[in-house]
Amino acid sequence: MTIGITVYMGTYLLPKLLPMFAEEFPNIEIYIKELDSVNMEKSLLDGTIDFAVMHTHPLKNSEPLNHEVLYKDPFMIVTQKNHPLSQYAKKVPDSHHSSIDLNLFKDEKFIMLRKDKRIRQVCDIIFHRAGINPATCLTLQSYESARRLASTGYGVTMIPLQYINIFEGQYDADYFFIEDNEYAFWYTCISTNPNMYLSKAAKVFMNMIHDYFSDNQPI
Repeated sequence: MTIGITVYMGTYLLPKLLPMFAEEFPNIEIYIKELDSVNMEKSLLDGTIDFAVMHTHPLKNSEPLNHEVLYKDPFMIVTQKNHPLSQYAKKVPDSHHSSIDLNLFKDEKFIMLRKDKRIRQVCDIIFHRAGINPATCLTLQSYESARRLASTGYGVTMIPLQYINIFEGQYDADYFFIEDNEYAFWYTCISTNPNMYLSKAAKVFMNMIHDYFSDNQPI
């Protein structure tokens, strides 16, 4: 059984679920392909993976694939602690984080990911929707590097809420929901190719993933 998953989702999810799966299917050999969501779609279409845990967006969907949405994950603005613009943030009920207007950051310098990364593609959609052409001070591959640099005040970045807690460390930052932007999110999905056969083991593992996210939503 071959499973596709993003590197960071694999870091978060696989240690929680693979041991339980191995108890039920001890003789199933599992191969993990760690890819970004763009290349995951290609692997699903060419049949080299059985299913994928990946991210989609309404404006970036790959039509031939089936996507079972696990949850809708909002994108967050990431700044250093006590950024001057944080005074305009608004408290969000039942959340650890406040919200803020992205347009307040139109003159800030942004740390961006490469254009072939799904996070960057969603960020571009968010900026376009807000009518902002951001000044980019740095482009890199790792969202975690972007988050840590934002925490130092090097620039501002945006990442999905679920990714905030994957790595723990000394790089403390402030995180804000984005106000009044209907595309400031992505979906975390189990994605399959409808033309590919799914084994019983694959279906069981997919159900385990679904059950896990039903009980563990980011807040």
